[in-house]
Amino acid sequence: MSMVRQLLTFGTVLLLCAQLSACGRTANEDSGAMSSAGRSGSAGSPNAGQGAVDGGSGGQVSAGAAGSVGTVQGGTAQGGSAATPAGSGGEPAAAGHSSVAGQPSIAGAPNVPDPLCPNGSWDHDADSQTPCRAWTACKPGAHLTHFGTATEDQSCSACDAGTYSVDSDALECAPWTVCEAGSQVLADGSATGDRHCACHNGGKLAVLKSGAAVCVCPLGTWGQTCLITTLSLSTPRSGVALKSDHSVVIWGYDDTGSLVDPAGSFASISAACGVKLDGTLACWGPNGASNADPPAGQFSRVQSAGNHSCGLRVDGTITCWGENVEGYLDAPSGTFKSIGSSGNRSCGVRSNGDLVCWGTPDPWDGMIPRSKFSSVADGYWGGCAIKAGGGWQCWGQSAGTSTSGSATVSAIYMAADNVCTVAPSGTAECSRGAAPAGKLQSLALIGDSVCGVTLDGHVTCNDDVGSLAASPPAGTFSSMAPIGNGFCAVQLDGTLICNGEFLPYAAYELDPPPRYASVVAGLNGYCAIRTTGICDCRGAAGPPDTITLSAVAPGFGHSCGIQPDGTLQCWGNNDASSVAPPSGKFRGVAAGFYNSCGLRADGNIVCWAGSTTYRLASPSGHFIALGMGYESEPGGDDRRLDYACAIRTDHTLYCWGTDYHGKTAPPAGTFSAVSLAADHACALRTDGTIACWGNPDLAWDHIPAGKFATVATRESFTCGLRPNGRLQCWGSIKRPMQ
Repeated sequence: MSMVRQLLTFGTVLLLCAQLSACGRTANEDSGAMSSAGRSGSAGSPNAGQGAVDGGSGGQVSAGAAGSVGTVQGGTAQGGSAATPAGSGGEPAAAGHSSVAGQPSIAGAPNVPDPLCPNGSWDHDADSQTPCRAWTACKPGAHLTHFGTATEDQSCSACDAGTYSVDSDALECAPWTVCEAGSQVLADGSATGDRHCACHNGGKLAVLKSGAAVCVCPLGTWGQTCLITTLSLSTPRSGVALKSDHSVVIWGYDDTGSLVDPAGSFASISAACGVKLDGTLACWGPNGASNADPPAGQFSRVQSAGNHSCGLRVDGTITCWGENVEGYLDAPSGTFKSIGSSGNRSCGVRSNGDLVCWGTPDPWDGMIPRSKFSSVADGYWGGCAIKAGGGWQCWGQSAGTSTSGSATVSAIYMAADNVCTVAPSGTAECSRGAAPAGKLQSLALIGDSVCGVTLDGHVTCNDDVGSLAASPPAGTFSSMAPIGNGFCAVQLDGTLICNGEFLPYAAYELDPPPRYASVVAGLNGYCAIRTTGICDCRGAAGPPDTITLSAVAPGFGHSCGIQPDGTLQCWGNNDASSVAPPSGKFRGVAAGFYNSCGLRADGNIVCWAGSTTYRLASPSGHFIALGMGYESEPGGDDRRLDYACAIRTDHTLYCWGTDYHGKTAPPAGTFSAVSLAADHACALRTDGTIACWGNPDLAWDHIPAGKFATVATRESFTCGLRPNGRLQCWGSIKRPMQ
């Protein structure tokens, strides 16, 4: 039997963990490709950070923060499997019994001999002289109910009503998409295809490889069918949005784990509080001074300033709560028609139009204009108010002592030394810098960024970057990696977007910018593979642009990648880890601090390092995916120690290496992807849920319920792609699922 035929037989098991590519990519039918390593959609590709947006089979390995884990699949290898599924037309002949000798073992490793039959086949008669029989393939419209082993066949069951599968050997059947209220059903679902719903507000329908139909939504729209949203920003570190269905979502930095999306339907929001449709209040975030515990009663408006808030009751009186310093909560008596609050004081417009302020004494209080007003916006030192007869006027340091205008405005906003107004026509003007273009319904000022919501509900900002809070992600993604204080993600059209401290440099150097297949995080940056196979890196050791890759794994000071022919190449600092990888064909690679490990085409793992003292041993057995992470040695100065995890052919986890926080004791169960961070790890179960272990941390605490297609974790936060390609993060940084 030829080697190609043997590898094709071996490839049948790897269909269990085939990476699902973005929509529009075609399968590589070249049978001579020999299951080349890291192919997008190839059997068992362990890809770090590569988003299996369809939520299908396993085998992905997502990127960890401390030491990149796993690999990213490149664009030169297209989706689909080079192997013909066993049990279908063109079934490859089964290989004879074999064993692989000489595999090194490590302390605590499972002492399990290599199977007599190659992966993807089983001994059906206990006779070593007869050929092994290929596992039964589960066809589209069915799913696996029992994994195959060297001595047992795999079994399948038909999809239940209302669910579907489109891939061979699907781990589970996905439920049909539920069309939102009022959304037209374009096509009903079947056992082999999803239900299709109409997209709204400029959304474009895309059908993923899994058959799932999703709306690729423009910025500022949400949900399955692209609903319009309005926006409010709370602080430079977090944001909150009021959606058109009256629900609220929060994103940004969440060091305390307290930024939980509030339940209920809301009429308006302000930073950390909102007025519900029934007139009651709800607040969120840290509650050190009971500022997240609003008073009971009916309110028409609320102004939240973080450490305290004030609400305007329906009877016109004002009630304040939270931290009571220097009279923050000492609201004057009487009835009011407008309130405005900052971090240290508040102001209100009485029913008769008079303006009054309270809280920390303001050296510019003597400059408060004596006129009749309709509304007020208060700053830390000073404020602005809209005059009852038209025009507006500001006072104090934060606004500039002479800022004023005679034009009629519908709203006024303040931040630091910037004042922005919105005219009844929707045009905006700012005293510092340009305002966002277009017709706007509202503004939000965060530092030097000014963002607005257009009349049709889209978000636009006055700068190229925007703040973390001002830029909630929109759209559908095929790959993502949490990086630094933000993330990078590849959209279905190949566009690479980054948020936070890292931006794709190629986007500024090339016009038009290149298209990407996938992205993976390293310790200090990321690497992304273009659809041409060229790899771009920022903050990580990058390969020369004279080579093409199908997979890449950035480590500490060095990186390794898989070339289209399956061979390995490494580059970077040879002091951190050896840049001379072993020969042979590989389908997965992971890089750490001292060590790198490769997943050979036959399922064995080999590890190598420049340091003999801190070298990881190579585990015995057969595997379908691997990942690597590292953390600082206690009291070891700048020295880091590596650890690794791999997924066996039966989809159970095995971990080895340094173990300061129980990282090498993974949970039981079956898994399809794993991601390693500094002192903890997360893995995607075969049922689509996420499990984490190691040092308790917000990065993996409060894991969102429901199913995911891939997972990637860092020291302080974790991100996952939902089966519909929507991004969601939690931990010290959280991002909304759209």
